Order: sequence, then C-alpha cells, then structure tokens
Amino acid sequence: MGLFLAAVGLLYAAGLNPWVMPESTDDITYFELAKSYAAGNGHEFQGEVIGDWPPIFPLYLSVPMRLGMESLLTAKITVVLSMLAALFLASRLIVRENREAPWTTLILTAVIPTAYASGVRSSSDWFFAAITFGFFLWLHRMNRRETPSLRDGIVLGVLLGIAALTRQVGVLLGAAIVVQILSRWWRSDSRWQIGSVLRQNWPEILAAFIGATLWLAWGAYLAKIQSVDVLAKGNYDQLGTEMWMNFEPVRLLSHLAEAWFQFSNLTEIAGFDGGPVETALLILFGIVLAIGLVQTIRQGRFLPSDGYGVATILLLLPYLFKTPRFWIVLTPFLLSWFFRGLAVFWKPVAGRLPVRAATWIPRAAGGFWIAFSVAVCGILITRGNAHHAALSPLITKSEDEFYRGYYADLREAGIRAAAIEPKPDKVGIYGWYSNSFYTWSGGLNSYNWQFWPEEIDWFVTSPDEPDLPTELQDTGEFRKILTEGSVSVFERTGADR
Repeated sequence: MGLFLAAVGLLYAAGLNPWVMPESTDDITYFELAKSYAAGNGHEFQGEVIGDWPPIFPLYLSVPMRLGMESLLTAKITVVLSMLAALFLASRLIVRENREAPWTTLILTAVIPTAYASGVRSSSDWFFAAITFGFFLWLHRMNRRETPSLRDGIVLGVLLGIAALTRQVGVLLGAAIVVQILSRWWRSDSRWQIGSVLRQNWPEILAAFIGATLWLAWGAYLAKIQSVDVLAKGNYDQLGTEMWMNFEPVRLLSHLAEAWFQFSNLTEIAGFDGGPVETALLILFGIVLAIGLVQTIRQGRFLPSDGYGVATILLLLPYLFKTPRFWIVLTPFLLSWFFRGLAVFWKPVAGRLPVRAATWIPRAAGGFWIAFSVAVCGILITRGNAHHAALSPLITKSEDEFYRGYYADLREAGIRAAAIEPKPDKVGIYGWYSNSFYTWSGGLNSYNWQFWPEEIDWFVTSPDEPDLPTELQDTGEFRKILTEGSVSVFERTGADR
C-alpha cells in the first residue's frame, strides 16, 4: 500500500504547476474563498458571500495560507494530500465491504483521467471523497459494535455535517444511515417494538440529527445574509426549478462513461459520436450497471454505501449538471455494480472456455483499462489537451505557453482589459468563464451576464456567446473596445462611462 500511494503521489505531482487550470472554474472560487478566510474576511469573493459553495473545503485550503503559504501550487499540493488520504481510506473500505477485484477497483479509482484532472487543481472532489470514505468506515464500525456509543453517534454526525458543508450532495450520506437502520431492523426479532428499535439505533439517529442540524444551520446563515443583500447570485437563483427539470438518463450515463473511459474522445475517434451507435453503447452500459445493482440486492450485498450511490443517481437524474467529476466519490461502489453486471454476461461465455482463459481474460481487460487510464494521464502531463499544454512545468516553461484556444485568448484579453481606464464596476460573461476573467484581468469583478443584465459595464464574449446577446442589446448601447483572437470585450456607452 505504501508503494502504491507513493506511485500515485508521484503521478499526481508530475502534473502540478502554479497556473490556474482552464475548463471548470469552481477551483478558482474555492481558492479565492480560502484567501478570504486567511485574510479574516470570511466566506467572501468579489465582496459577496458565496452561497452555492459551502465553507469546509475553502477553510481546509486556507490552513497553509494562514501559515504564509498563499499560492495556487500550495493549494494543489493540499489537494494531492487529501487524495492520498482518500485512497488510503478507500483501500480499507473496499476490503471491509468485500468489493470485487479490490486492487483493480482501488487503482482505477486513483487513475481514471477525470479523477486525475480533479486532483491537480484546487478542486473539492478528493477532499470530499476522503470525508465520505471516512464516514462509511465509521458507519461500519458502529454496525459491528454490540453496545451503542455516544461517541460513535457524535463522530458520525460531525462527519455527515462536514461532508454536507463540503459539497451539498454530501447530505445524501443520510441515505446510508437509513439503509443501515433498515438493515438492522429487518434482521431484528423485535422489529415491531418501537422502544427496542430506538435503543438499537439511537447513535445513528443522533448522527442524522447532528448532520442535518449543521447543514440547516448553514442554510439559515445564508438566509440571514440574503436578507441584508450581500449574498451572491448563483445558478439556483437564475435557473430555479429549471435545474431539476432535466430527466436525461442517457446523458447521465454519458457523463459516467466519460469519467471512466473518456467515452466522448473514444467515440469521436471511432467516428460514431452523437449517433445511434453511441446511444446504444450507453444504454448497454446502463443495462450492465442496472443488472449489477439487481445482483447486489439479490445476493444480500446491498450496503449503506450502495444506498448512497442510488440516492445520488436519483438526485442527478433530473438535475441540469451531470458533470463527470461527480462520479469520482462513487467509483469504488459503482465499479462493484459494473463488475457484477458483467459477470452475468461473462459466466456463460467463460463456461465454454479453458479455465486458464476464463481466468486471465477478465484480468487482462482490467489491466488494459488501468494502462489506458494511466496513458491518458501521461498524455495530460506531457502533451496536454485542447485547452492547455503539458501539465508538467518541466515541459511547459511558462504561463504564456500553457493555455490553448479560447482560454489563451481570454487570458490575453483579461491582461489587456486590466490596463483600460476607467475600470468597470461589473463585467458580464457567460457562466463559469467569469471566474477565469476575474483572475486574468487582475481582479475585475466578473459575473454571469444573465445575473446583472441591466448593470454590467462590460461584456466579454465566449464560445457560447460569440457576439453581444440580443437581450443585452435591449438594455443599452455597447461598443467594442478590444478583440483578442476569439474574444471581444464590449463597453456600455453613456455619459457616465
């Protein structure tokens, strides 16, 4: 295990650099919030309290900053440390839960490219995974104890609260507590005696209460902040219930396949991306997972962590964002479903093969999957992708060389915009690109343009908005003040500008 963690640590260290990563920009928000905590200003970014991102992970990132190590590279190293902790806890959890192919499961959890990409930026995914795996190990500990313990209930409740205040979806760990209580209730000879049920399960009930209280306390704090109008607008404000009206099972499967297999790249190379063959493969993938879940239930192997997996899938099915990185924390559990589902199809085939072949073909397939994943990580380290050059600072010598395509243009536009006077009060840009422009423009307050259409002074184009949107044109006159490649910056005209 020590050699494995050292090897994984070196793999991740090879991809660390001191530059802001493109693509997802949640990590910029976390980093800026951590700087705010280190400076004693609380949970603020651009002068507003950020409600969509809970406080625990920025607090974690702020620890080295409080010691004088306020750099993005230090934040990334902190994430790698949480990744190593998560893998160590996952190794114990996989064995404790008797998951199939434990080493294959653990290695894949570490090296699938989506997990790697999240581990070389200041992202919360691996920290959240460490808390989640620790929660499940403590839940197993409680299930083995004959005498209920107050300490067990408090520790589990605090872990539940920390998870929910790291990522909102962490509150669904409460589903695992429900599964454990129901499982114990079903096995009990006194299942219909309420007093006996409460005596057996009161630590879990206490834990659920503590976790829910911590999560609701954060919500109450945000409600108070909103009442004094310093709570930042977010996706929930802009989209409301529309965020939960996107029941798209195939797209959900596509993002899981993307996390595990780099599915979109493979189908594009094969030439059938976006067509019926791609859809058929995703449906087959879903069938294998569903059969694996059914087998898990039929074999009496449905565990609290599986209950958490089901609850998360049900939450994401109607949810607008089904990002591949959401699956990192679920990979050890869902891989069991996948392997059990494959076993149903493989068993009749294996029966017709020599014993040696029936044994080694699955092992070779698992080895190929691991090798493919490590190779993709190696490509990111040494060559990069469409959005950035090689991650390794030994290969990419400067920040000027690092960014590609739109992100290179956006960075140059931000640098040029920083020199323009007078400075704008609000810059509008599409969605998550606002964080990148904030960083590269030296701190110009940047927002999703749809949050403040009447108030923004500048508008920055993006691949999604190559020109000034019609809705924005209706709010007043704009003139183009600079163009950098695919990026243009417009300024609202008027006497005050």
